[in-house]
Amino acid sequence: MMKADDNFDTDEPSNKHGESMMDPITTTTGEDIVILDSVKDLTTCITPIMTRAESNAHSEDDDNQHQNGDDSFQNEHNDAPTPPSWIRSWIPHCCRRPFSSTTSGPTSESTGLALDFYARGHILMSSLFLGPALLDLAQAAADARCQEERGDLDQTLRLQQEDGNSSYCKVYGFQPSSLLANIAIVSGFLGSLSMPFVGAIIDHTPYRRHVGAISAIALSLLKGFEVIIGKHTWFLVAVLQVVTGILYNIHATTAYAYTSELTCDPNEQAKFNSSYNVVLYVSMLAFLMQIFGASYIWRTDDLVTARISQIITCTISMICFVVAWKYFFHNRPALSHVPEGGSLLSCGFTKVWKTSCRIVRHYRALTWAILAIMFGEAAVSGFATIATTYLRVVLQMSSTEIGLVFLVVFIMGIPGSCLGGMVTVRLKNPVSSAIICDLGCIVVTSFASVVLTGPEHKGLPALLFSAVWGIGLGWLPPVDTTLFMNLMPTDSRVELMGLMMLAAVVLSWLPPMVFSLLNELGLSMAWGLVSLNIYFILSIVCLAQIGNYNSALNEAMFTPAETSSSSLTTATGRERDITVTILNDDREENLYDRFRPVNIDDDDTPAEDDDDNCDPTNDEEDIAHRIRERRNARRIDI
Repeated sequence: MMKADDNFDTDEPSNKHGESMMDPITTTTGEDIVILDSVKDLTTCITPIMTRAESNAHSEDDDNQHQNGDDSFQNEHNDAPTPPSWIRSWIPHCCRRPFSSTTSGPTSESTGLALDFYARGHILMSSLFLGPALLDLAQAAADARCQEERGDLDQTLRLQQEDGNSSYCKVYGFQPSSLLANIAIVSGFLGSLSMPFVGAIIDHTPYRRHVGAISAIALSLLKGFEVIIGKHTWFLVAVLQVVTGILYNIHATTAYAYTSELTCDPNEQAKFNSSYNVVLYVSMLAFLMQIFGASYIWRTDDLVTARISQIITCTISMICFVVAWKYFFHNRPALSHVPEGGSLLSCGFTKVWKTSCRIVRHYRALTWAILAIMFGEAAVSGFATIATTYLRVVLQMSSTEIGLVFLVVFIMGIPGSCLGGMVTVRLKNPVSSAIICDLGCIVVTSFASVVLTGPEHKGLPALLFSAVWGIGLGWLPPVDTTLFMNLMPTDSRVELMGLMMLAAVVLSWLPPMVFSLLNELGLSMAWGLVSLNIYFILSIVCLAQIGNYNSALNEAMFTPAETSSSSLTTATGRERDITVTILNDDREENLYDRFRPVNIDDDDTPAEDDDDNCDPTNDEEDIAHRIRERRNARRIDI
């Protein structure tokens, strides 16, 4: 094994401090030393590092070409054809090269992601108008079945109206009002189950772009096929909704992998995320305006409105997806190989298990934060399904009226997000901010279940409650993300961000399942609505277990004496600490115990970060000098 002293006691060229240094990545002897600065984002840096390690030779011009923006990136990755001029002129300027003046990453893919988010906004909203039509058709099928079996449909309907539920008429073994909840149960469970496998394909195969393109086209085609919704095809369309939910999770996971590689600057990444949230929001509003206009002009009922929504969704999403994935996304090589003795099917689940065990062992506060996110996001994701069913069955709203309610929710989500940020900054504690939001959601949901009890309340009262719900739903997710990113160690940022994405959807099936169970038992649907409070309460309990927030931050600054599952080990902490891992074939030795990080900067002046790209070799001289100083200071003999 290569000795650490060999890096400094050979006849290699000297750096500016008069000290010898070697390239931190060496492949001629089969031994690699990988050194990364803690402020670098492993997401964007991992690909150029592995490429240099495999080829052992890259000119300075090639490295600069990778950093020079859209055109140079396309020269390096010529797998996607150059988009025609009419396509470039058709795409809005704000989506064509977002933040191109400050971004060193692949801006062509940032344009593709903007188009992808716009298409996904339409797909998300299309189910809002498809749901009421499915409920009506399922109820009609259940009534017809009741009439065949019992003969006296009028008597059955009277009993149903007196009891306030439809337990007397079932179809395919469940109540019609449970249909949307059952769709959410199956799609949520299978979708979250597929995410580790999709992550393994993204990490261990060169087929990332293929997965994204195929899932995108399949989503558009399914939306077009759902136009057949009718009296005899509603159950088939319900099954297609399950498939759509699974494909959406697969596609979102693939797109997220590209999003995380746009830049290694956290500030720029936040700008990109904010830009894409705006694109998604604009897409949803544009879709609602189109449906409202069509239903007003043609005076359509719920069934025709559902068909129009699917036609619009199929057309817009197909155009955006084809342009994005043909011209703006590029292939990616496999970031790592499947572990020896493992398989592509199992390695994703194994990685999630090992990461989860590591967090539970060493990061107590982060563990409770993840649990809080799981319960809180489960309530947020379950709200759309449960609210749609409640508004249609209890308040007897049309699909257009339900769309208006959710329009208010989306609009009020903007001040809700701003309010959540203000409270978090004022309290300097996202834990307290999240608890306040959870308590507010509990109060408004409880009052809604008592006040909104019939069609007479579907006007102003429903809109007022939707406005308050919108504030809460806009407040909670950004605060949860802030909490997670502050508490996570920086040595495994990519891995942990993927875990957060999984945690946000892993329990998405649970609220609909509880709602469906209560509905099947014949309880009032108000109990199903108030059941959302269970998850907000569990989230508060988990947040309370985090304890002192400053102590939790200190816990995230230190890395335990073990390596992560990645073969590249980065430094941890907010003081630019460095951890070194020496690799030899399939063996690795973590030197953390004998090479514990200390604060490199002795003075209080923050180190200048003058490089605008993700190439870690730009800091080789500085890193080598720091490591030697620390080695001499501690007199470590390796």
